[in-house]
This record gives sequence, C-alpha cells and structure tokens, in this order.
Amino acid sequence: TAATDILFLGISGVFHPSASTYRLARGVEAWGDGHSRYEGVATLERALAPYPSVRIVLTSTQPWAHTLATVIAELGPLGARVDGFTFQVLTKAGMSHEAYWRLDKSAIVAAAVELLKPRAWAAIDDEGMRWPFEVRETQLVQTDGCEGLMTAEAQDRLQTVLAGNFQR
Repeated sequence: TAATDILFLGISGVFHPSASTYRLARGVEAWGDGHSRYEGVATLERALAPYPSVRIVLTSTQPWAHTLATVIAELGPLGARVDGFTFQVLTKAGMSHEAYWRLDKSAIVAAAVELLKPRAWAAIDDEGMRWPFEVRETQLVQTDGCEGLMTAEAQDRLQTVLAGNFQR
C-alpha cells in the first residue's frame, strides 16, 4: 500500500448512527427511529468518485466482529477499494492484540500511517479524542455519532478534507 492514498474509515457513527451513542443521546434505538445500517455509503461513494486512487483501510471493529468479507459486502461498490482493516494490518505486522485494544482511534491510525507510509491520508470517524491538532485541522472528518455523514456540515467537511489531501 506504500505511496498510495489511504482513507482510514470508521463505520458506526460514520455510515449510520453508533447504536450506543444514539440510544444514550436520544433515548431510542436508531433502527426504530428511521435509520438503517450503512445508510451513508452512497454519500461517501459520491464524494470519493473524483479520487479513484484512494484506497480504504477500515478502522472499525466491524470487520473484526463480523468478518471483513461481510463488511465489504455491506459497502457495495466501495468494497472494491478496501485494503483491509487496522486490527489485521497492525497485528500482522507484529503488534500484540492487547496493545492494539489499548489504543484510541488516533493512535491506531498513527501506527497504521507509520507502517503503511501512504503518500497522503485522511480519516473519517466519530471518535474525536486525542487526535493531534494538525491532523484534526487538515485530515480528520469527525462525524457526530448520531448523524454520521448524513449532515450537510459533515459532507462539506468531507469534500474539504478529500480535496485538501487527495487532489492532484
């Protein structure tokens, strides 16, 4: 994956509400409140269309919990861009499972960037803790865990971050 463009991508809180966050914030289940799993996939697919070289590495626990093949199937055409998930990438490179699960999302992405050495990268996630200022400013699309990519604000930020990192 060296010298490529990588989008580090969460799933819950990005493509659909994070079930636990939604329940906590709204007091109801997201799925009974008009939301469906992976509802934001088409939004990202459209946003990535001008950037065919961008590959995706999933930062979500979904591939670990449900298999990578299952998640790729849910992603439709975006699935063809997926080059694995951070747990697999980092543990295959020698990180212990215990060390991986102790890391927050920003540290997981930093370790993957160090290992994969992409030409350019960006991240989309609803976890906003401990991202370095410069990453937060230029490379992170932080979504609201209840709304994901479904807001105009998130979609505007997505366009800005993709163009700033992947436009030639």
